[in-house]
Amino acid sequence: MADLRPVGFLSVGAGVGRGLWGLRFTAHSRVYPLGVARGLFLQGALAHNLGRTTWLGEEDGVDVSVLRSAVTTANASLGYRMDLGRRGWLGFEAGWAYRLDPARYRTGGERELTDGEERNLRFARPGGVILGISGGFSVL
Repeated sequence: MADLRPVGFLSVGAGVGRGLWGLRFTAHSRVYPLGVARGLFLQGALAHNLGRTTWLGEEDGVDVSVLRSAVTTANASLGYRMDLGRRGWLGFEAGWAYRLDPARYRTGGERELTDGEERNLRFARPGGVILGISGGFSVL
């Protein structure tokens, strides 16, 4: 993740990561209403999950593939950022991710998904509760 603070109470940034739905690109902006020294922030973000294809375990000797579609979310969260020394920081956030497109998946193979596999895919979809911990350091 990379952050830039154009003014004392605002930062903008971008990041790349991997989640249960595949590779993810995120752009965010944070507002520090009490100033960065106090640590409280409001964050808005857009995240795009590219989706991915996976193979689920064998059942009766038959594999099944799952193709997850790309999904974009709009995220809103409240957080707290604390300094670690002169250049480091640690952040905690909680919020909600709103799906902007449906999180679809398609299966291939010779069998249907089990109830447990369906439940796991529904749980893994982007969107819903955000609970996060992040950290970083300043190079400038």
